[in-house]
Amino acid sequence: MVVEQQMKVCFLLGSGLSRPASFPCLEQIGSRVLSGDNIVKISGVYHEKQPSACAAALKDEELERVLRFLHWLEVMANLRFETTPHRANYEDLFYLASQIHYDILGEYENPAVRPFIRDALFNLCESIPASAVSLDQLGDLAGETTNYIRDVVALMLTKPPGRTEYLKLFLDAAHDSTVSALNLFTLNHDKLLEGYFHNKIHFIDGFGEEDSLRRIRRWSPTLFDATVPGRGVAAVRLFKLHGSIDWHRFRPRQFSHVGSDSNPWNEEYVGIGSNPALEVEGHCLILVGTFNKMIDYTDAVFFEMHHRLMCALAEAERLIVCGYGFGDKGINKRITEWMCLSSTRKILVIDPKTPDKLKEFARRAIETKIAGWKRKGRWIHWDKGLDAPEITWDRIAKDFIRADNHCGANRRRAGGQRRLKNDCRPSRRRRASKSTV
Repeated sequence: MVVEQQMKVCFLLGSGLSRPASFPCLEQIGSRVLSGDNIVKISGVYHEKQPSACAAALKDEELERVLRFLHWLEVMANLRFETTPHRANYEDLFYLASQIHYDILGEYENPAVRPFIRDALFNLCESIPASAVSLDQLGDLAGETTNYIRDVVALMLTKPPGRTEYLKLFLDAAHDSTVSALNLFTLNHDKLLEGYFHNKIHFIDGFGEEDSLRRIRRWSPTLFDATVPGRGVAAVRLFKLHGSIDWHRFRPRQFSHVGSDSNPWNEEYVGIGSNPALEVEGHCLILVGTFNKMIDYTDAVFFEMHHRLMCALAEAERLIVCGYGFGDKGINKRITEWMCLSSTRKILVIDPKTPDKLKEFARRAIETKIAGWKRKGRWIHWDKGLDAPEITWDRIAKDFIRADNHCGANRRRAGGQRRLKNDCRPSRRRRASKSTV
């Protein structure tokens, strides 16, 4: 009797995963961010204005300043993109606002940003109190703008999903007798997968059981290590690389021994709370922006997530990518490094975009390698959405994961290592004409 080898399966999931479930796309979120329609600030956090509020009420003065600042940022950002098909989105605007905010704070000094800041001070007199235009006020406005964008993104993703039956693919994978671990790495902030898996299958998301007193599930990454396959079902692990709309930083108040002063910074932890008003720092813990995420990835929770991604990839020969446009520099680096360490590794991309469109949106570290990987059979693209009827776990397992049954893998590896240098590097001509990003 032939016993099939147990395997650990890795998925990398992007916003395309949530599109069939009717979650808003990048453009829809960006439109809401720039309009500020029905947004109100309550206790430092931006929320949806309740129907009971006066529909004709004017926007808050602070929100008006934020919106004027955002529109100015949009104009300036599009000057950079005017020779490209790209147009500034809310991620670009978040990045610009965060650069201004952190440079003025002295957190990440960037001399190249100072002329941009001077332009902002000159052009935004109406958005900042005219009596005292200063760097500090602009820094506060930029910081408030990042909070506003983050809050609007979160509120737009706080909605019940539409259809979810296409997610059965993951349940089928978990119940495949040859799969010992199903590792789902997602860049999405929504709770689509958690909601779908609820009462269907056990999964680990890195948060423990809810505390009966505070009703908080505390972040505990060791739970990923404790997960073992069940009887006839894989160990399912969900890694949210960009955070989640229900993650918060909790800062329990602890009173000092002298007087009644309290020290809220005595302890801080990340958790999911069913009663987050108890002792929560207001804004949810999600990563928004573009290149600023590279710094955010050093935060303890996200650093742990990326470590888990690297470890999972190290044990995998196959990676299934669904709905990700290859626009995140940090994630792309993980993929290219993984592919370049062995010539037997393969990627399956499930995305309705045409190959040309996929290359157009991908950053160059990936874009310059697609042709070579495809030529060697290491890059397979199925131009369908994950909700297409023909996209099933059985097909993925048969046509991609077990297609060659890893026959001769060791033999190919020996020869493949000699080809890796050329396989994973742009040609000499390309290197001379453009740099990889």
